[in-house]
Amino acid sequence: QSLEIKMLIYIQRRSIKFQQILAFCFWTPSSLLFAFPLAIAIYRVLDRPNFWPAAGVYFGLILLWTAGRFLRGLRVMLQYSILHMMICVLVVSALVVFGVGGYFEHHHSLIAYLDYFFRFF
Repeated sequence: QSLEIKMLIYIQRRSIKFQQILAFCFWTPSSLLFAFPLAIAIYRVLDRPNFWPAAGVYFGLILLWTAGRFLRGLRVMLQYSILHMMICVLVVSALVVFGVGGYFEHHHSLIAYLDYFFRFF
């Protein structure tokens, strides 16, 4: 996350202290702490397939809240609109994912391994 923020700041030619980025990286996922009290209950619920959609909705809402905090924090730090921040984050995330994926494809045949892995499902 800090690498992604640093790339966004570098692309936009801004200057933000590393301490601010570090504090932001700890502040953003703090909403995931609300998932801990129900962790044991969710673990037991996942034993029954008919409760999987409810558990998925719960985790989806927590992750959506975390993404909202991330975009809101970037908007405040960089003083841009939420739409502009979403586009920037999507572009930088795509660059990171495709860069790492391209490296592993070149050196370790990632697509062939994924094809082999998903045959079992």
